[in-house]
Amino acid sequence: MAKDKGLGVIHISDEVIAEIAGRATLECYGVVGLGSPGISGGVAKLLSADKFKKSVRVLRENDGIKITLYVVAEYGTNLPEVAHNLMTQVKYAVERMVDFAVESVDVNIQSIKVSR
Repeated sequence: MAKDKGLGVIHISDEVIAEIAGRATLECYGVVGLGSPGISGGVAKLLSADKFKKSVRVLRENDGIKITLYVVAEYGTNLPEVAHNLMTQVKYAVERMVDFAVESVDVNIQSIKVSR
């Protein structure tokens, strides 16, 4: 994504946006980890924190960004509330850091896990 600030153009890659969104995701209450968009055999794979490219999809449309998250939630939490908090926190983090409008944040809860 590029933005002209008068003195030149600033380019921010999708990978940077995905990393910002992924780190904000991991800070949210009720999120155990990142999931993978490809569920094989009905089992979600818990990815390590450095796999933001696989767990976060960034789509640029017009002047905005659409973000899709794949997460594993903590068992016993209110899943709609976890998803809503994720949407809010990720939108805020990305808009604050890259100064681009986030049009939507879609949350795919792929699995639940008991955290210890």
